Amino acid sequence: MPYRRLPNTDAARLAALETIADIKQSEFKDPVLSAELLNKAEAQFIFFRHQQDLYRQAVDRWQDNNLKYRDIIVNLTRNITEFVKAYYTALETGEIGEESRRYYNIEGYEPPDLSCEVQILAWAKRLVEGERRRIFEGGIPITNPTISSLSIYYDRLEDLNFSQNTSKNTIDYTRDKLIKERQKTDDLIRNLWNTIEAAFEHLSFDERIEECRKYGVVYYDRPSERNARTNDSNDSSESTTKQQKHEYHKSKSRTSKLLNQKVVLLEIPFDDL
Repeated sequence: MPYRRLPNTDAARLAALETIADIKQSEFKDPVLSAELLNKAEAQFIFFRHQQDLYRQAVDRWQDNNLKYRDIIVNLTRNITEFVKAYYTALETGEIGEESRRYYNIEGYEPPDLSCEVQILAWAKRLVEGERRRIFEGGIPITNPTISSLSIYYDRLEDLNFSQNTSKNTIDYTRDKLIKERQKTDDLIRNLWNTIEAAFEHLSFDERIEECRKYGVVYYDRPSERNARTNDSNDSSESTTKQQKHEYHKSKSRTSKLLNQKVVLLEIPFDDL
């Protein structure tokens, strides 16, 4: 016996509400659902779809920013590495004195540790602030690359971090709203389907299922019944095949007899006719 199952995905919830909303939009007064229920279904369909769109937009924005974030990290890492190399070269040639190390908090000639984003951001901040302070105090700017090339990506990353934090807050907010609306939607669909089934309870089971499905009520067969139906279908198909084979052989036998009779007739001497 098929059983009713409430929607368990947002797409199924929207489909259930949309079916009722379409009935509400028709010109005929529905004999099953009251105007109040139809209005509630239509309003919830519009609002729930809107909440889904807001959540999807927030996630899409977050994902787009993640792609930009990775590109900026790659360029920022390259610029940090190249700037530090240029600085070490300037130290070795004497173009810049050893006392300049204090501006960047750099010791020795080791390459910068850029193994994680925290380190990348820390190095970028030290180099940008240190180089600007050194130039402000009369130092010669490092070139190839200049600090402005590095600063561009650092500033972009700072802006993108702020945007990502905002997007994350929006995702959390819209997800919480969507979860609450799911519960309200499930309660409304349950009420609608109970009302629909009650309106057709006077019909036979098969007729009631058929009528309720017109209103979007979803029914599923239990696995045991589905298997039984499949077996019955296979048995019926096998029986039909056997019957068809039997009829074929009977027809073939009749045809053979007719052909034999025809042969016999042809063999009868003309004089005997």
